[in-house]
Amino acid sequence: MQYHSSLGLVAASLLAASCAMPKTPVYKPDKGIGTEFCTKLADHAQLISTQEMGIGVFLLTVGGASITASGVLATISANADNHRELLGYVGAGLAVAPLIGVPFGMVLLSRSDEASALSAASNTAVALAVTDKDAYRDCVLAKAAWVGSRSDATALARQALEEEKKKEAKRKEELEESEEKDDDGGEPSVTPTTDEDEPAEDEGTE
Repeated sequence: MQYHSSLGLVAASLLAASCAMPKTPVYKPDKGIGTEFCTKLADHAQLISTQEMGIGVFLLTVGGASITASGVLATISANADNHRELLGYVGAGLAVAPLIGVPFGMVLLSRSDEASALSAASNTAVALAVTDKDAYRDCVLAKAAWVGSRSDATALARQALEEEKKKEAKRKEELEESEEKDDDGGEPSVTPTTDEDEPAEDEGTE
């Protein structure tokens, strides 16, 4: 669990450090600031989109693999005589990984889409704006929309986290039920029966 938490924090730190958007400059006439800003914004947004997509896909893959490995280890642990407790701990640790990887990966994929849209809007502003000031205005508005879309990504992360928690709780219930069945099935109950050939006792014997 600590390993996957550290992995997520490191990925987030690297992403934040290497993918900062260019600051919005103060517009000055006849300096070509609008076109220059739009060009830098488009390049940075495209880079961010690519990096966020790569890390997001990686985290979702790790989360999916952890779910599969956790289920396999749970099955082995339920049927193993040796190291049963150790296998159970390892499986529980792997089961926690999706709670971290899946929501964070979905947020990154969502932000990747938003960054790609920002890059497209910036390039469009350069191509279609009549004046440099128009390009500047369009790119400032596009960047503001990108910043505002973070609330949507946060809501998506919360929803994904709740879904993963429900799945994890369901997996724990199924595992506990499986272990209870194995414990009950170890010694089948035997109902005493009366032999028909054995003579019945006389109730009236003195």
